[in-house]
Amino acid sequence: MGRGRKIGVAGIAIATSIAGTGIGNTQGAETSSLPVVDLNLSTKFQSDNNKDLDPISKGTTTSLSEIASLFILSETNSQRLSFSASGSLKAEDDPVTGTSTGFADPSVRLNYSRATSDAAFDVSAFYREADVNNTIFDDLLRPEDLIADPGTLRTYGGDVELSYGLASPLGFTIYAGTTIREYQDTIDPELSDNTSDRYGASLNFRFSPVTQVGLNADWTEYRDEGIDAFDRTEASYSVSLSHELRNDLRLTGSLGYTDGETTEIGEDPTYDEQFASLGLRQGVANGAYTAGLSFLERSNQSDRVSLDLGREMELPAGALSFGVELTQTDSSDLELLGSLDWTQELPQGVISVFFDQSITSNSDNEDTQLSRLSVDYQHQINTVSSFTLAMDLSRTKDAGTGTIDGRTRANFSAIYSHELTQDWNLNMGYERRQYDEVGGDKAESDSVFLTLTRGFSIGF
Repeated sequence: MGRGRKIGVAGIAIATSIAGTGIGNTQGAETSSLPVVDLNLSTKFQSDNNKDLDPISKGTTTSLSEIASLFILSETNSQRLSFSASGSLKAEDDPVTGTSTGFADPSVRLNYSRATSDAAFDVSAFYREADVNNTIFDDLLRPEDLIADPGTLRTYGGDVELSYGLASPLGFTIYAGTTIREYQDTIDPELSDNTSDRYGASLNFRFSPVTQVGLNADWTEYRDEGIDAFDRTEASYSVSLSHELRNDLRLTGSLGYTDGETTEIGEDPTYDEQFASLGLRQGVANGAYTAGLSFLERSNQSDRVSLDLGREMELPAGALSFGVELTQTDSSDLELLGSLDWTQELPQGVISVFFDQSITSNSDNEDTQLSRLSVDYQHQINTVSSFTLAMDLSRTKDAGTGTIDGRTRANFSAIYSHELTQDWNLNMGYERRQYDEVGGDKAESDSVFLTLTRGFSIGF
């Protein structure tokens, strides 16, 4: 365990101990609901003609898994505790390694939150192991997650946040977090173990019910343990403003700078950034209009300016939000980015579409355009049967110096679900996966699966 990992865990422990004494029972008598315990047991058979998404398939892999998942929830009027865990016992017949058995895909998550009229506290911890080819389904998608590789990714860490003075003229927020990613049996050299530690503090001044000013400080430390191992530290300081004008019009803004230092070969040992943003949000009867302008000046990368416009709408049987962003850097042409989030209930089902494009940074701190499209359609055939179609398309391409190789990952699935009894469910389906790297490998796989699930709900 490296020094940074110890610091990250220590930071969370310190913040947790502070929070334990910082939030008292300022509300009245606690009222609580009985804890809820859900247990699901599944038997899954799957056959995949190219499990590892190799350019040339090595053969068909079949597996039989016994999957267990547990969810526990306990709530009161001021506290919420949730715990989830899952894993499987898997027997697999692989065309290269032969027959094997073992424990697979463990996942554990713990969340605790407490809130009073003037304070809030949140803490979470997580652990997960999964095939690298399945990390694309994570909520927080990184450019390197699109790499197809037969290895395994282990991710674990935690976060803690304490806010005090939420209803007072002067308040503060502190947070700490760490995320550790470890790869096993991978081939691509871009997949390297790394650790990210985050710390922050802010003072919030509420001059009136409609005006708030914040003084913010954030620190990050990123360590990469790959072939070209490096450390990168950043300290960011900013002032933020939120002011509500007349007729539900809100003005927000920020101004700040960042000092950075890196040990990466070929990079400047120190660099700095200056940033500013201004935003408007106009509430209307069925949602809101939004607009924003931001500037970023960097000593080690191209400067960037962005303009975005958006709309949020409440629909009679759903919700819709969409936006466009124009981004210009010194080293690239004007980029047009878009976003869409739409959910609509139908007479016999529901459809949801999510689309998002953004300029982010990869592990080498290079500008990367990350795009993602997800479409999900669920159709209720009758009271006991349903049909689901889902598609997920993710793509990266260079958005700066032209040194990044573009990648595309696509997944399509069709699932038929049937409720055998009140507790037993049968699912059968088909999944198609594709991988494409510009100037490099292309791969595809097809799989079919059958799952029998038994659910238990335990009340106290």
